[in-house]
Amino acid sequence: MKIATCVLALAGCASNLAEGTRATGEALSVDDLGGLRQGRAPIDEQDFYRIAGDREAEDEIAAYRNHGVVENRIGLVLALIGTAAIVSFATDEEHRDLSVPLMLTLPIGGITAFIGSDRTSKENLEGFARANEAADRYNAHLSTMGAAP
Repeated sequence: MKIATCVLALAGCASNLAEGTRATGEALSVDDLGGLRQGRAPIDEQDFYRIAGDREAEDEIAAYRNHGVVENRIGLVLALIGTAAIVSFATDEEHRDLSVPLMLTLPIGGITAFIGSDRTSKENLEGFARANEAADRYNAHLSTMGAAP
């Protein structure tokens, strides 16, 4: 039971990290470590591309993260099935042969949940070049308009 608790705690419940940050009229930039910024403030990648007007990148990131959420949920269900199998078959000698395949769902589910959770927390999926291009287009627009688009 302690193992299942650890697996579930490590995997956690994933969610899309986009915060819904609004354009402030400040320039967008990519720092040396790949962090995305609006002015001096760090900003989520999906929000960065939405503000920059790169809908394709925004949609790709949302789809990637949403797929991670689904993976996470499936993994958690499998881990729970494995945990239930361990608990229910631990004392049932008559059906012990059924328990091994079901118990394998615990580590498989835990790994799947972790991978899904990790997908939702990735930053700069689109890479430096695309982020810099999006920031340059947005910043050029800011300089000509004097305000956020």
